[in-house]
Amino acid sequence: MNNDVADISFSKDSLSLFAVTPYGGISIIDLQTGLVRQQCPLASLPDGRPVTVTKCIADGDFLYISTDEGHFLKYDTRKQKIVRQVFFKTYGKLAYIISNYTFLNGRLSIFLSSGDVYNCSTDLKLLSKGHLNIQADAVQGVDVNKILPINDSICVLATNKGLRYYNVLSNEATKAPSFYKPLPLSFQNSNCRDIQLYGDNLWLICDNHLWRYTISKGEITAYNAARDPEMQSWISEAKGTLQTENSLYIISGKGLSTIANIDCPFTAYYKSSDGKVKIPLAYAMCSRSDSSIMIAATDGIYREYHDDLSKVYTGQNVNFIAPFMDDLQIASQSGKTFLLDQNFREISITKRFPELSGLAHDLIISSTNIGDSLYLFASDNANGIYCWYPQKKKLVIINSGSKSPSLKSNTLNTLYPASNGEQIIILCDNQLSVYHIKTGTITHPTLLNPITTLPLNIILDICESGGYFWAAVYGTGIVQIDRQFRIVKIYGLKEGLPTAEIYKIIPIDKRLFVSSNKGIILFDTDEKSMRLFTKKEGLQANEFEEYSGLHANGYIYFGGANGFTKITPALVQKNPFQPRFYILHAAIQTKDKTRQIDSGNLFLNKISIPDNWLQARLSFRGINYSNADRLTYAYRIKERDTNWIALGNQDFINLIGMGPGTYHLEARAANEDGYLSISRTLALTVQPRWFQTWWFYLAVALLIIGITYSLYAWRIRQLKRQQEALREMRQEIAGDLHDDIGSVLNAIKLFAHMAEHAQEKQPYFLNIKDSLKQASEGLRDMIWVLDDNNDSVDELLNRLQYLLLPVANASAVELLIIKNYTQPVKLGKKEKRNLLMITKEAVNNSLKYARCNKIIIEFHISGANITVLIQDNGQGYSSDNIIRGNGIKNIHYRAKQINYEVQINAVPGQGVAVLLKSHPSLL
Repeated sequence: MNNDVADISFSKDSLSLFAVTPYGGISIIDLQTGLVRQQCPLASLPDGRPVTVTKCIADGDFLYISTDEGHFLKYDTRKQKIVRQVFFKTYGKLAYIISNYTFLNGRLSIFLSSGDVYNCSTDLKLLSKGHLNIQADAVQGVDVNKILPINDSICVLATNKGLRYYNVLSNEATKAPSFYKPLPLSFQNSNCRDIQLYGDNLWLICDNHLWRYTISKGEITAYNAARDPEMQSWISEAKGTLQTENSLYIISGKGLSTIANIDCPFTAYYKSSDGKVKIPLAYAMCSRSDSSIMIAATDGIYREYHDDLSKVYTGQNVNFIAPFMDDLQIASQSGKTFLLDQNFREISITKRFPELSGLAHDLIISSTNIGDSLYLFASDNANGIYCWYPQKKKLVIINSGSKSPSLKSNTLNTLYPASNGEQIIILCDNQLSVYHIKTGTITHPTLLNPITTLPLNIILDICESGGYFWAAVYGTGIVQIDRQFRIVKIYGLKEGLPTAEIYKIIPIDKRLFVSSNKGIILFDTDEKSMRLFTKKEGLQANEFEEYSGLHANGYIYFGGANGFTKITPALVQKNPFQPRFYILHAAIQTKDKTRQIDSGNLFLNKISIPDNWLQARLSFRGINYSNADRLTYAYRIKERDTNWIALGNQDFINLIGMGPGTYHLEARAANEDGYLSISRTLALTVQPRWFQTWWFYLAVALLIIGITYSLYAWRIRQLKRQQEALREMRQEIAGDLHDDIGSVLNAIKLFAHMAEHAQEKQPYFLNIKDSLKQASEGLRDMIWVLDDNNDSVDELLNRLQYLLLPVANASAVELLIIKNYTQPVKLGKKEKRNLLMITKEAVNNSLKYARCNKIIIEFHISGANITVLIQDNGQGYSSDNIIRGNGIKNIHYRAKQINYEVQINAVPGQGVAVLLKSHPSLL
């Protein structure tokens, strides 16, 4: 956009700004983003004649534009062309042909430099012609600088011929409405450059002055924003004004100046109106009977009278000044105390009052009096208090060395007369003493800091408010003291005091004004709230002097660096205006660092954060016209915490490490008095990475379901196989019971029958006993196999040892069982049972037929492979001559049932070895 902007106009919805340049055309700016949305060329008329644009007014998609050449145009911003045009001719050579125009009540009123007024429709059709009834200047003509509508038909015109009222409906000059009647008379034939209305204030720039007209009061006053000559020069060149809330902006050829508070309670005095007199540092202050203020400073004594400064005495480091009798002032500097008469001439104090010779070479820092009967002066040189009785012409010195009354400390700060008229409070660095006027005695209350248990140190000032004393204690804070001089509470840094380096304290109603090294502190004794005022709000400086403070003429005065400040207490009010608040932009840094996403939309309400983000910075700004630097900010993310997080003056948030999802961030601003802005909500959608997307979660869920189902199906198959194996084993056990136990029972039945008919019964009974024992052992083996606690190789070997060792010992055969493994191994019931039966069969064969004296049973386990060796050292046999009986067949059969390989090695004279090897892949 061209930098030379002739005029601007806002759209009705306030979302767009139209800016016209004299030669570059029209720029349409999106106020949400601050970006130029559209450029419309306008450098010439349709016939090619060049034009110089001077002003514009927006109405929907149309702009009404005036030019230096007298053309008035209706421009369609959508079609980007002129749809209507009118040319105005005037007589003579005037500087501006079209002076000004306004759009009111559906019609255009166009004011020409000739004084003529053309009333036109929106299609630029002439409705009527009128005149301002002003004699036009032959050179410049009638210059209508500003048009201010005050109702649906009447406008106030600020012209180079004064203020005029014009009725645009009747197209004629009219009288001022009742509220505005004083204005035309006050500014008749004045050069009025601008007029602005805001609330009850009407601002005018006339004859190089800024005027304020208070409509409700009907008062016109020249507005002096500050006593700085530079600011006065700025105002004298003002071309326009704009008030927002309680702030005023002044436009001049020098630039833009801001008056933060039009009803500023602070007036800074550091220069005279002509800029020749300057106060470098104000040590002390007092008032005179003529309402002027006297200021003791580093280079002399100054006087403020009727808002102007003058220097009345020259001298080095005048630290003290106070009113004295007979309209005199007493002043003091290092090694010298003197008087000033009404004409500010120096008078020797000893010549006028010889009894005060003790003061003549001392430095006085504080004084007070009880009528005309007693004056008290505090020495800064540790000489104590001078008590002067004028009627007796007597001077008495009270200090720590004097007899009763006496002081505990000679380091004095302030003498304060209590409101009861009976006490004078004497403030020392570490002691508060009370002089009782009626009795002439001094008491010394003990004021101990409850935290340190030490006496209060450096008590600089004291006052009364709300039935309490309030002391300014340097380094501690504001101390509340009751009437019995007991500490009630200390308000220091922890309680919100901006600084503990405080000096003078002055009460107004239930508020305390306290000077400090950082500005003026306002303390509300009811609410216990505190607020700091600084140079930015109108003070002459932030650093004040410990003895420089005064309440006089309805004002409060505090002095220090660069002069002093006058405070109007009634104007010190809370700022009730809610700050405006906007989220300025969001900058998102991504991993590749090449994608810097930045949004500058003022009305931003949602933003999407990519999945490869590292950090997001949200910047925002509050607008507080009266005190821009005192805004504080807070935010919260609703999905994380409902409590607000205070940011202080930080106007941005850095976000990191937020998981995918949508978050609602709220942010707001608060002004210096805690009034909150309307919070803004920004929806943040953090995009998930590929492994955080819903389809990834769905795929993982389906995978888990598939794996779970597979495991479930595998387990079901396994259980079915186990049940099938168990069923087969039960069938085998049932078969074994039928074969073994059944045959034994049949044998018992046969032996019993034979014993019944035989003469010799004993042999049959022995056979019955052996058969019962065999049946019992078979049943125990079945029960052992079915016991889950015995499903291990260790338990199998223990069982074999239990069953076979007694039989081997009875046969005089050594039975050796060898365990060749380290880890316990589980066996299936079928495997356990068959290994038991095979081993028993092999050992019984060795005991019956081998004629051996040693049998070895060895279990060797390596990984999943099990090897069983049953070996004897008997007579052996030749495999060619052996007849396979049921025993060997059973061994092979049972080994096959459990997928074991069997090898029987027999060598005559070397015994028999039965070797079993498992095949895990077949199990």
